[in-house]
Amino acid sequence: MSDASEGPGWWLASDGKWYPPDAGSGRDGPALAGAGAPVGAADGGGGTSIEATVNDVIKKLHPFGLVILAVWIAVMVLLLMVGLSS
Repeated sequence: MSDASEGPGWWLASDGKWYPPDAGSGRDGPALAGAGAPVGAADGGGGTSIEATVNDVIKKLHPFGLVILAVWIAVMVLLLMVGLSS
């Protein structure tokens, strides 16, 4: 385990540490979920993609966006009702 890659085959784990190529085999490293797979292996890339990051942010903000939209619509309806009654 290291704070920086020490050569080919080293992979970055979710804990932010670099592990040697054989760390996923259980000989030299901790038993990590997904050990042995380099970052981005699932998507075939060399790291996490910007698209995946943007999609994660959108998923997390989505409920808040709906709440803001509902409040905005309610305020507009109230303003319209007040404007029509005067």
